[in-house]
Amino acid sequence: SERFYKSFKKTMEMSYRRAPNYCQGMEVLEKVFSDPMPDLTMLCEKALRICCALLDIKCIFVRSSELSNNNALKGNARIIDITKHLNGKSYVNLPGGRTLYRRSDFQTHGIELKFLKMESGISYSQIIPGFVPHLSLIDMLMSVPLSQIKLWIKRYELID
Repeated sequence: SERFYKSFKKTMEMSYRRAPNYCQGMEVLEKVFSDPMPDLTMLCEKALRICCALLDIKCIFVRSSELSNNNALKGNARIIDITKHLNGKSYVNLPGGRTLYRRSDFQTHGIELKFLKMESGISYSQIIPGFVPHLSLIDMLMSVPLSQIKLWIKRYELID
């Protein structure tokens, strides 16, 4: 809603107004909130599309709700069903997914399970002294030139 956006924008202004790339970050947020979205899902999808385009990440977006009637499936079963529906041979998740997904469940269906690991040593100057890793893309956009972020997102490996 308009009220939420105004409140969120004010929070970002108060938190990041002294950040070196404040204008860059606010420009992205302006694009995300430029048109009212009917629900949070659509707003998140719009934000993802904008960020992927900004970072030159080529991808195809597919809503799981449009694939099949698998809404009753949860956890591993749902992810496996989606991957199979898309004829995928592997599934990549963030490292926190190690506690959620069992490799054996994926292997049973011929799907390789991998986890994303970012290269260590990536840090940048934040508003508050001392580096806090893994905050958000918003924090990075406010603090680091876009060209540097584009280089950093290529510094990862896929691990078992």
